[in-house]
Amino acid sequence: MSCLAAAEQYLSRGWHPIPCRPREKVSVIRWRDYQDRAPTLAEVRQWWSAWPTANVAIVTGRGVVVVDLDGDGAEALLADHGIALPPDAPRVRTGHGEHVYLGCPEQIHNRAALFSTAGHKPQVDIRGDGGYVLAPPSLHPTGRQYEWLVSPVGELPPMPDALMRAMRHAPQGAAAAPGANAPGWVAAALSAGVSEGQRDTMGAKLAGYFLAKDHPLDVVHAILAHFADRCTPPLPAHDIRRIVASVAQAHARNHPPEPDAPADDTPAVLHVGYAVQQVLDEIKAGPPQVVPTPFPTLNSMLAGGVRPGEFVLFGARPGVGKTAMALDIARHAAGRGHVVFIVSREMVLAALARRMLAQHGKHHAARLRAGTITDWPRLVDTAERLSALPIWLTDHAASMRDIDACIAGLTYRPALVIVDYLQLVEAPSTIRERRLQVEAVSQGLKGLALRHAVPVMCLSSLSRPAEGRDKRPTLASLRESGELEHDADIVLLLHREGTGFDTECLVAKNRDGETGSVKLRFTPEHVSFAELAQYEPDDPPHWTDHE
Repeated sequence: MSCLAAAEQYLSRGWHPIPCRPREKVSVIRWRDYQDRAPTLAEVRQWWSAWPTANVAIVTGRGVVVVDLDGDGAEALLADHGIALPPDAPRVRTGHGEHVYLGCPEQIHNRAALFSTAGHKPQVDIRGDGGYVLAPPSLHPTGRQYEWLVSPVGELPPMPDALMRAMRHAPQGAAAAPGANAPGWVAAALSAGVSEGQRDTMGAKLAGYFLAKDHPLDVVHAILAHFADRCTPPLPAHDIRRIVASVAQAHARNHPPEPDAPADDTPAVLHVGYAVQQVLDEIKAGPPQVVPTPFPTLNSMLAGGVRPGEFVLFGARPGVGKTAMALDIARHAAGRGHVVFIVSREMVLAALARRMLAQHGKHHAARLRAGTITDWPRLVDTAERLSALPIWLTDHAASMRDIDACIAGLTYRPALVIVDYLQLVEAPSTIRERRLQVEAVSQGLKGLALRHAVPVMCLSSLSRPAEGRDKRPTLASLRESGELEHDADIVLLLHREGTGFDTECLVAKNRDGETGSVKLRFTPEHVSFAELAQYEPDDPPHWTDHE
């Protein structure tokens, strides 16, 4: 059964299904919107049309409670307390244990480590209001598939009375809910953690609590790392950095320094052990999400693609095809379930959509522009397939503040941001010199990548070579500021000689990998690129039009 079919089936049972990233437990929508209301069938179909390989999760609460048996021996912990789960209760095999679905008319808050062995596995967690769990046929991050051991039939069996009594008498540390402000909530969260649906909310709340007490950022990071290890599952290190950076930014806006207060310019000094622990946390959390390009050789140079927090500068002279290549990358990423957000300062959205239609369906771009396409059914089919991709666009974000606000306000967390192009993004009005304006935008985009933990690919114009010099662009060709190459983690430069279609993508800078060049071929009819190695030797210089 596909995840879409499963989600439709769960919806018919009155449950609230939501999509998560493929092979991950991270929701790609604002799941809290569906705590009190079920999604519509149209919403469910739209989600899995945009993300065909998305995992399916069930938002718990409103009578649906899930007992999370985490690790071998978790059910024996229940038996030690005189609790037996109903044998007819729906039961799922997960990546590290089992989920048992029960009904309960009362409002049940989440309980992390209701029963555990000194805070370690095996342990029993309760998923009530304020969370969600993956459901079959989702894939666990380990690759193991969730599957029903006992399928849901009819009404959910009620929670055993003994379990209800244990819940009511559980220590406060196991009962911290995301919105709880009861005395001791900080200690409760730090000692017991929270479940996956609560981690971001509680992490942000803890970060705000300690930042308000003027703790240094490295201390707040260390505290949240302690909290993250106790969550179920543990919160990845890159999510901790994202949460702290976002809360710190909001805190700085809402709590400006007093006018007469001296600025604290003392640099943060960290012990090497803290930096080492960050590395270990990142390794333990597994590899970060990588967004691939359509070009295998380029992916090889970039160790798979671009990563969260990376700032990628993509430069070319006018007419070489930097926007076309960026759209190729956007469609390729979106086709693999990655949410893409495109900010255009050069072209209106209709022009971008026309280019993507030409690329996606191999339609003749000039005929699309002139409105002389003859194969209308094929164009409609292309439009439907393109519309199903998780790509969001704006041509109204003029400044860094606008772009930041758009990303923060998106319903779906982007996995890739593309800005077209750097020299057209407005700098702060207080900066008058053009070179400093460009540098401010560049530094702002790098900060944006780190703050939102997303790769940001920004297109840039290049200066023209002096007469008689080698026309191949270099880092020195980046226009209007030599600081651009220092801000970027990766610099890609497009180059084409004369009027031919063969193009080079030069990896001029790669902070954590190799440099070199990738041979591409441009198809002007479809304003699209493909790697030259993908062609057979007798391939024509460009595709013929299907129209």
